[in-house]
Amino acid sequence: MWFDGGTLLNAWFDGYRNELYLGTAKDDLVVNTDTKLPVNVGTGVPTPYVGWGDIWETVVNPVAQILIDAGGSAEIPWDAPLVLEILPNTISSKENLNITSGAHFYRNAEVNSGILLVDLPAPVAADYNIQAITVFVDPISHPIDTNILPDPEILPGVIWISGERIEYKDKQLVSPNTWELRLLNRGTIGTAPTEHLAMIPSLANPLIFVPNPVWIEKNNHMPPGSNDNVWNVSALPAIPDSGTEGPPGEFTSVQNVPLGGLWYAQTPEAVFLKAEQGISIP
Repeated sequence: MWFDGGTLLNAWFDGYRNELYLGTAKDDLVVNTDTKLPVNVGTGVPTPYVGWGDIWETVVNPVAQILIDAGGSAEIPWDAPLVLEILPNTISSKENLNITSGAHFYRNAEVNSGILLVDLPAPVAADYNIQAITVFVDPISHPIDTNILPDPEILPGVIWISGERIEYKDKQLVSPNTWELRLLNRGTIGTAPTEHLAMIPSLANPLIFVPNPVWIEKNNHMPPGSNDNVWNVSALPAIPDSGTEGPPGEFTSVQNVPLGGLWYAQTPEAVFLKAEQGISIP
């Protein structure tokens, strides 16, 4: 997970429920969470990573097709040992918690993203209204159409770069697959207007620099109720684990979480995330 613009007070995970985190925003907090696909290779090929009773017999798409494409099977081999392997397939979400408008949740979807082509400095009074954001949309990852940035009309277009939400009221094609966004409103809904580099360091070892993604907000709002639901349970409602009760009626864990976590859940949030993959953490 990756956070920007606030303080993450506590974080914890265990072997099966590593999508849980606890954070408190001082004024604004943006957390990007990537979840890769766990599979069972106990039979020698990828199969669903689930426990007894999590799911009946087989998994559904898109996980089923990913397993088949990887040379495996969507069927659950109940007599096979569990041998964990992590596939690179990744789903990604963004949470913004701020004192201005509360909590907002989004999907980071590759099909709705480009890359920052030119460094974007933090705004100052002298250039606030003349800044431009240059975004490149790769035709390799977008073979059908690279014109994916929303056209501002009555409402402005909205993008996210790192932990900053930016609105724009002008969009111009300046070269093939490259757009300039102008008439900007930086740091909206309480996010921090700050410098964004076109190339940013990744978590790879040894260190490498990678393009800075630009995420489109349109069509990527998480389903209603995401502020309250547990996303990674087999099905709603979440069943509290009585052994983790702290204050009366408050629990730190639930019972009906599939062994493989969010990828194998069937909540509205999990289904929405799995519809489009994306990687937000470099």
